[in-house]
Amino acid sequence: NRICKPKFGEGTYKKILTFIKDCVGNGIETEVTCLDMSGVDIKECERIAKSLGANFRLRHFGVVG
Repeated sequence: NRICKPKFGEGTYKKILTFIKDCVGNGIETEVTCLDMSGVDIKECERIAKSLGANFRLRHFGVVG
């Protein structure tokens, strides 16, 4: 919440996790990305993605593509 400042409030993170689970559960190839910003625990983001059955990709801040 501190980094992304979701406009839909505090419950946004849990809803995103549910969405990822639903996508994976319905056979949709799902990729979770994470930005390499200061204060972001990249290993934890990867662990969460994998625990939900999604692929993980690290993105670099300011790099497009």
